[in-house]
Amino acid sequence: MPTSNPAKPLDGFRVLDFTQNVAGPLAGQVLVDLGAEVIKVEAPGGEAARQITSVLPGRPPLATYFLPNNRGKKSVTVDLTTEQAKQQMLRLADTADVVLEAFRPGTMEKLGLGPDDLRSRNPNLIYARLTAYGGNGPHGSRPGIDLVVAAEPA
Repeated sequence: MPTSNPAKPLDGFRVLDFTQNVAGPLAGQVLVDLGAEVIKVEAPGGEAARQITSVLPGRPPLATYFLPNNRGKKSVTVDLTTEQAKQQMLRLADTADVVLEAFRPGTMEKLGLGPDDLRSRNPNLIYARLTAYGGNGPHGSRPGIDLVVAAEPA
């Protein structure tokens, strides 16, 4: 019986995942499943989805909302509002193939980590931005998460 794992399409790819909740983490999870090294970037204390737990009798609480979309990822905790964290993320982005982010449009630019900032250092970087309402249009700057958007009338 072979003991080695077969090659996967994204073996050797590095992804920085700045997303939270469902859509972004699920996108990152698909990349993990395809072989990419995905590094989840979280604020101190972790993302809120870590706190949504289920409890089975005789078992410790389990972060059932967080775990399915973040398995197999590496993680780093940083306060992105500090200059030290910004410099760490710039260096990490220099080694990345993909950045996933799902902040309100303009947030990463304010942090000095927007697509222009990162591509000026790493021109081949793929920068994927997931927003609740798109980056343009009448609601482009509104905050939103998956569940809120799904509940809105069409």
